[in-house]
Amino acid sequence: MNQTLAQVMMKNMLQICFFMTIKSDNKVISLDDEFDLPYNEFHNTFETLYDEYKKLGSKYSLLKQNHACLLVEKDTLKRRSMHYS
Repeated sequence: MNQTLAQVMMKNMLQICFFMTIKSDNKVISLDDEFDLPYNEFHNTFETLYDEYKKLGSKYSLLKQNHACLLVEKDTLKRRSMHYS
């Protein structure tokens, strides 16, 4: 099964939201506890988490590109050093 990056990111985001906990009055309350979370509070929390997730996704993509560039540079330097040896 070939999943796109967007599908994988959405699946991970849904898992994060499913298992997330919310701080309330210095007490951590899990969503699976019997707690009636107002929709607006849940929605705001979700948006905050989603924004953080998008930022991390962007950082991951940039790091992956940088890693690929460094590998190319490493191979180039290795070839040059073998040529001069």
